Amino acid sequence: MPAGVLGLLLARRHLLEGLLFGIAGAVILGIVLGLLQPSQILSIDRENFAAGGLIVEGIEKAVGVSIFTLFLMGLVAGLEATGLLQRLVRAVEESTRSTRSAEWRIFGTLSAVNLLTTHSTVAMITVGDFTRRIGERFGIGGYRRANILDVGVCGWPMVFPWFIPAIIAASTTAAGEAYGMPRLGPVAVGLANAHSWALFAVLLLALATGYGRQEERQDKS
Repeated sequence: MPAGVLGLLLARRHLLEGLLFGIAGAVILGIVLGLLQPSQILSIDRENFAAGGLIVEGIEKAVGVSIFTLFLMGLVAGLEATGLLQRLVRAVEESTRSTRSAEWRIFGTLSAVNLLTTHSTVAMITVGDFTRRIGERFGIGGYRRANILDVGVCGWPMVFPWFIPAIIAASTTAAGEAYGMPRLGPVAVGLANAHSWALFAVLLLALATGYGRQEERQDKS
């Protein structure tokens, strides 16, 4: 099923279509292999006017995150309406003087916007055009610019406790309490995310030393 979802995404089909295909395929495969019963997917108790099953449980577990996301969108809209993010980007662009400082400012600006909005997509859109302009101005390669953006966008949500990925990861540890495993909070989950911290370490080392930097020479003829 994961291969099917990935294939649809590579074929440029909609994300929702790919996810629905993956879910439907997993359910059908589970029933065919005898791992799932139809009643486990959705059951209706007519006498008590209640419903249960995997679908209902999934909806119930998503309520908290959904409400959090609604409040988050209000925060993001407020920040965008003030023009604060756009002024921040313009100020950074005007004060950049070298390739090294340009790379640090790309990462710093993206991090600031990401931490303010707690929304990776908003941060990427806000800083994307600035990154392209300043990168071309100081000869920073496209792949290097993309890597700087990607590490910031994908790294911070995994380590800071007010981002949705860290909150969701912490909430999943509740299932381990029945087996004697401790329930972790978002702070503990973020601090223990060795992969994200390692990505930051590699990026900061590359920015500090210039390792992997490739200058783009534009043809001015």
